[in-house]
Formats: sequence, C-alpha cells, structure tokens
Amino acid sequence: MRLYHSPGTRSTRVLWLLEELGAPFDATVLTLDETEPARAAAGRERFAMSAAIIDQQLASSEWMVGDAFSVADVIVGDGMRLGAWMELLGDFANIQSYVARLQARPAFQRAAAIA
Repeated sequence: MRLYHSPGTRSTRVLWLLEELGAPFDATVLTLDETEPARAAAGRERFAMSAAIIDQQLASSEWMVGDAFSVADVIVGDGMRLGAWMELLGDFANIQSYVARLQARPAFQRAAAIA
C-alpha cells in the first residue's frame, strides 16, 4: 500500500493506524505551503466547539471509548494532536493529558518518525 502523506495533516492518523496494525506500506511525503486566514479562523472556532465536548468525555475516561485504546483514539487523537501543534489546547487540560498518552504509544512514535 502507498500512503501519500503531508506532515501536519490528517494523513498522519492513517500513518499511525497502519503502524498500530503492523500493516506494510510505503509512504510518499508531500508538502503544502498554502495559507488561508479565513478558513483557518473558521477552523479554530470549529475545533474549540469539538474540543469542549471531547475534553468533557476525557474527564471521566482515559480513552474515547471505554477503558481501552481503540481506533477512535487514532481518529480523534490525531485531530487533538494537531490542535496541540497549533497551540489550541490551552483551556483543555484533559485533552492535553490525552495527547501525551497517545504520543507515548510506540506505534505513534514509529509513525511520527516517518512523518
């Protein structure tokens, strides 16, 4: 399988999921250098609304679904990781701890080394 990957984008979660599964793949790294301020502002607003809900969920659970790590954590966690990278998690302490747990996972670290 070939994965076309752009660092700092949603393709990181696919890379991470492939590492979690131990699936064979080749990654081709792409770069994007565009900025769109209006879309970025709207995205920050949508992120804050979603993060508030996720932060509340993580107040009573270590992972998104129950007591065990799941594919939901790869999907949701990657978005929260991007939020941390963009410095959007200041008010979301539960998400900050969650992202730290996710980044400590060996498969995440292997994926990050490729990304």
